[in-house]
Amino acid sequence: MVQSAWIMALKVLVSCIILQQIQDNLIAPKIMRKAINLNPAVIFFALLVGAKVTGLLGVFLSVPVAGVVVSLLEIEEMQS
Repeated sequence: MVQSAWIMALKVLVSCIILQQIQDNLIAPKIMRKAINLNPAVIFFALLVGAKVTGLLGVFLSVPVAGVVVSLLEIEEMQS
């Protein structure tokens, strides 16, 4: 019984990690793209930079900051 519990716990852990990676790297960028009209590659890059620069806080703030930067660049492009 004890041996099978460890195997089941390992299977659950691996399943959770795989599902989390699918959600974070495939599903979330597509949803964010529809919500703020940003390319998923830009969102993914912003998340990586935000996590590297400021850690967890950067992950939460990186997508809104990227949206503002892209909007400002689009406004500048339309003015010129």
